[in-house]
Amino acid sequence: MLCEDRDEPDYATLGASGAILAVLFASIVYFPHLRLFILPIPLPIPGPLFAVAYLAYSYYSSRHAKGRINHDAHIGGALSGIAFVALTDPGRFRALLDSLSHSL
Repeated sequence: MLCEDRDEPDYATLGASGAILAVLFASIVYFPHLRLFILPIPLPIPGPLFAVAYLAYSYYSSRHAKGRINHDAHIGGALSGIAFVALTDPGRFRALLDSLSHSL
């Protein structure tokens, strides 16, 4: 956990957003050329770029939390989706790593 307030009695960690990010990040591993549209931005965003930017945003937001959004759950869900693919389909995960290393 990254959130400094997790030991507070009012800290809530309930919701489906972490699970949704697990599915989204797993799909980015399977389809690295996937492009996402985020409303209201009218341009497609490459999946891997979205993944890195979203993790950076969630990390920053968890450190500067204002409100009741559990950014730690988002990070955990995203990393769980990636880990699930790595454990259940290591060949696909290696193919993603190879394609990313060739594009650098």
